[in-house]
Amino acid sequence: MKKNRHLWLVVLMVVLAAIIGGFIGEYLAQYPFFKWMSFGADNGYREIMDIDLRPLLDTRVLSFGFSLALRINAGSVIAMIIAIIIFGRRK
Repeated sequence: MKKNRHLWLVVLMVVLAAIIGGFIGEYLAQYPFFKWMSFGADNGYREIMDIDLRPLLDTRVLSFGFSLALRINAGSVIAMIIAIIIFGRRK
């Protein structure tokens, strides 16, 4: 049970680090020294996964859909690596 809780903590830390690192990488990519932060597509993100169920429900008055995309940039990757290193040293 305790091992399972540690796994969820690692996953949560890595996801939060990816989100925060993505914002930081997107912000820093506007400066000339940090242009390398925007590797990949034209907006700086490389799309890894895209699930699009649109429209899932369409009644002509109301349309309901679901879309999920996983995109990363260099800031996300760096932040995920740092989170894993920090969690590994915590033990």
